[in-house]
Amino acid sequence: MPEQKPPVSILDKYLQGTCSDSERELVDAWYDQLNHASPAKQLESDATYRKVLRTKLWQEVQPFTPTLHRNTNKSKWYWAAAAAVATLVIAILGVQYNKNASYTAEISFDTIRVAPQQLQSLVLPDGSKVCMNAGTVFVYPNKFPGNQRSVEVLQGEAFFKIEKDNKRPFYVKAGDVNTEVLGTSFNLKWYQSLQCFSVSVLTGKVKVQNDQYPSEVLTAGTEAILEKGKAWNVHPIADTAVVKAWQQKELVFRQQTFEKIAATLTLQYGAKIHFQYPKVAQYRFTCKFSSKQTLQEIIGQLCLVNGNVYSKMNEKDFLIQ
Repeated sequence: MPEQKPPVSILDKYLQGTCSDSERELVDAWYDQLNHASPAKQLESDATYRKVLRTKLWQEVQPFTPTLHRNTNKSKWYWAAAAAVATLVIAILGVQYNKNASYTAEISFDTIRVAPQQLQSLVLPDGSKVCMNAGTVFVYPNKFPGNQRSVEVLQGEAFFKIEKDNKRPFYVKAGDVNTEVLGTSFNLKWYQSLQCFSVSVLTGKVKVQNDQYPSEVLTAGTEAILEKGKAWNVHPIADTAVVKAWQQKELVFRQQTFEKIAATLTLQYGAKIHFQYPKVAQYRFTCKFSSKQTLQEIIGQLCLVNGNVYSKMNEKDFLIQ
């Protein structure tokens, strides 16, 4: 009686070399009864016999192998591989999370609030130096993580001397402006109450960025001013001595509005100056004072120029009419 064709599952196992001895005999017997000469009679080695038989047998099995069977194997392989990849990704993310959590835990931030009529200097973790004017609020980390260095001026004025590091740019955030530097010295001023930002570059080069306007690259001897509702105003520094005067405890103003002078005095003395009339706030002055003078002395001298008067509302507020 002719041997019946073995089940496809056995043929598949035979091709894969995973069948049992009895299953192998079943396949050999079935193949011998086909119109083929037995490879065993023609080939000397058992290994060569199996190789030829598998090659020919594949031609017999291929047309009859159900598509569902092949897809199921592929599906099993796919999901097994996906599970392995997912496990690996989860493991990597877990390790990375633990590293980041541990790394973040090591970083703390300090906030410096400079007292009225005082200056304060600081050496940052990378060796960069910062000198802060009275009333400045400055935030910095105890170490610079990753490949960049970042600090923030919440309000006030500071002079930076940045250590050069081409692989780690230095960023100073002030309001919605980011200042990027590599190695340079510059003066940065941020009046939060007026939404007015300015940066004056003394050496090197910086780039200032704001979401509303195109970024500007400043070289030594130039400064940029960004006021609320206005685009960047970039121009040469008229007098570098004026830029650095506050570090000598001098208050020097060149064609500044009364409003901006008042903002500087507010930070310098910790008191607020109010204007009864908006027009008065826009008067411009070129003047010089010593920070050793009292606030009342300075306000009094400014009011004399245009015939204004002032009154002391309380210990922390003055009104100019």
